[in-house]
Amino acid sequence: MITLILLDAKQKNSLQTWTFEQELLIRIGRSAENHVVLNDPLVSRHHVELSRVIHSAEQEVWQLRSQGTNGTFLDGKLVSQGLLCDGCLVQLGLGGPLLKIQMHQTAAANPNPCDHKGNHPSNLFCIRCGQPIHVQQTIRNYQVLRSLGTGDTSRIYLVWHSKPPAGRPALQVLQEIESQGVVEAQQKFVQSARMLQSLNHPRIPQFFDAFTEAGQHYLVRELIHAQDLDRWMKQHGSASPQQAITWMLEVCEVVDYLHCQTPPLIHQGIKPSNLLVRNRDQQITVVGFNSAQSTTQFLDQVDEIKEFTPRHKRAVGPQSDLEAVGETLLFLLTGSQGRQLALKDYLALPSQLRAVIERSTPSSRNGCYQTALELAQALKACL
Repeated sequence: MITLILLDAKQKNSLQTWTFEQELLIRIGRSAENHVVLNDPLVSRHHVELSRVIHSAEQEVWQLRSQGTNGTFLDGKLVSQGLLCDGCLVQLGLGGPLLKIQMHQTAAANPNPCDHKGNHPSNLFCIRCGQPIHVQQTIRNYQVLRSLGTGDTSRIYLVWHSKPPAGRPALQVLQEIESQGVVEAQQKFVQSARMLQSLNHPRIPQFFDAFTEAGQHYLVRELIHAQDLDRWMKQHGSASPQQAITWMLEVCEVVDYLHCQTPPLIHQGIKPSNLLVRNRDQQITVVGFNSAQSTTQFLDQVDEIKEFTPRHKRAVGPQSDLEAVGETLLFLLTGSQGRQLALKDYLALPSQLRAVIERSTPSSRNGCYQTALELAQALKACL
């Protein structure tokens, strides 16, 4: 365990403290993706890296490596690298922020650790000690308990935070997002993470944390006890028109909220696997925000959206979310998608519903819907 204390340069009073228990690498700099962010003109974007080189029950040794253009001073001496000791002072740039290092003696191993006996094979936590039984890996402060599946561009895990901040649950969901490791991708991730953490809607999970570790981007969000619509359809078959419309009205509520942000936000991933039916009330929660963009972002970079139906590809934009609602509605009503959809199944739908689905596409002869509210009003008329 290591603690970094930001000191007032003159009075040597403590201004801020960071404690790290399980990290192998700690990054310090001005950029938002660092573990310790110091907004000072003398601090480089990626100024210092602290790496744990020895870790045992008896000792813990950390090494400093400087990357800052204004230099790094260890106990007053300019260094490019060096070993840290308890009480040493690290200054980022001459006259820059001053950090005091506190080294904590590693606690001795418990001579009588819990053997987790008596637990059911499906138990995640021990009925005796209350701790996770099997931890697949640790990422930052998050212990990975099991995989929850994969998305188009991410892997999703159930994780346990043993010491979550006040008001946050210990069980959370961690999304590992594919990254190319380029500066543009990193900047886009930081912007998107800030955007997601600012969202506040009862049908959108709360986003708690976002960070980059070993070149991978991670998002941490609220755990929703639910089943996605893909799995629901496999168990129950096609939904009734009333149920399908009700769910799509709830999705329209979220899409309208996103499109009304400043600037408007485009989800880009409205599809059955990203729509969760909550266990507690059978209502929809929308997930899969790792591809979401603001309109300013997509105007600068027009991509093609990966969709669940192979019928065609569409350009990114607010209209794409409305089209995805229509396609999801069709899937819920027929159980088929794209080229798998039989003409007889489509013609068997009420004509009013077919008209709504057709008007959700940009190629509609009657003009497509312009807003989620307009689409929702048309859906309500079908109930």
